[in-house]
Amino acid sequence: MAMDRSSMSLLEYLPFTGPLEKAFNARGSIRWLHDNFYLTFVTSGLYVAFVFLGTLAMKERAPFRLERLLFMWNVGLAAFSIMGSFSIVPLLLYTVYEKGFPYTTCISPGLFNPHITLWAVLFVLSKIFEFGDTVFIVLRKKKLMFLHWYHHVTVLMFSWYCLGNLVTGAGHWFAGVNLIVHSVMYTYYAIVSYGIRVPSRVALWITIFQLTQMFIGILINVVGFLYRNEFIDCQFDWSVFKASIAMYASYALLFGWYFFDRYVIKKRKTN
Repeated sequence: MAMDRSSMSLLEYLPFTGPLEKAFNARGSIRWLHDNFYLTFVTSGLYVAFVFLGTLAMKERAPFRLERLLFMWNVGLAAFSIMGSFSIVPLLLYTVYEKGFPYTTCISPGLFNPHITLWAVLFVLSKIFEFGDTVFIVLRKKKLMFLHWYHHVTVLMFSWYCLGNLVTGAGHWFAGVNLIVHSVMYTYYAIVSYGIRVPSRVALWITIFQLTQMFIGILINVVGFLYRNEFIDCQFDWSVFKASIAMYASYALLFGWYFFDRYVIKKRKTN
């Protein structure tokens, strides 16, 4: 898929573009994701096994004190998310300005450009590293919700499949919005894990931010569906569309219940 001149001119000024990105084999990397989708089942299976076996193993043990390691972990994920946001979102917004929002829900801007695809691939692979969040929860004996590990597994499988098969033009939206949310979320986690007291309303607004992401995902899918016949080479797949709607809707319900339970029901009980 060829890029227009406006997209190429913007790519020249995007931050974090170095020799590694310029030498990156975009098509080869996407092909690798396609050929190795089975790894999502392997890693997810090991992850879910750890969720249950790790929780069982820690039942009679004292929690580990991992504050310093947790702080560094959150700083690393926050830095990655911020860099990823600055690498993907500018081109996406510029394409919205040049081509309109519906275009970007159907055709991924900068597809096969080494800079953009490198960060798209890193975004997918980062979903495996984010399993580490659960390791800290289990070893520190914190409350582990179904929402947490369900979200991790499904995001990994969905994002890996979509990029590896190039079946949705909205993938850069999904990645871009997620990276922005994670930039805020992991920065907050890093501050808290360092021991700095943060007003409780900050956590409330981060939950709202996360919940908003789910409705944005649904909106992007709906717009892509409505405009699927408007553009040549539109990347629209019915199966992926239905899976994406189901996934984002389930996230919205689970995050919505979490918000209601934590900030409405429990708040009433404490008053």
